[in-house]
Amino acid sequence: MITDLFLKLLDSIITGVLGILPSFGVPSFITSAGGYVSTVTSYAAQLGNWVPWPIAITGVLCVFAAIAVAWGIKVVRMIASFLTLGGGSAA
Repeated sequence: MITDLFLKLLDSIITGVLGILPSFGVPSFITSAGGYVSTVTSYAAQLGNWVPWPIAITGVLCVFAAIAVAWGIKVVRMIASFLTLGGGSAA
């Protein structure tokens, strides 16, 4: 009951403060963002002539896989360090 009173009071304060603030329309550069996105997308699609995307994606995935494997090895070494009671810490 008291909590409900505090929440209603907080709601009325927030509503009052927001009612004082002026409201503005949406700027034109935000409403025309769809046109900009389609332009950038069409330019990016034309990059396929110069950038071998399948090879680039494969390279990025290989780098992420190597990072994941290295992280996994580090975790295994840490666990092994705990099992040997600190003899050879991997931290």
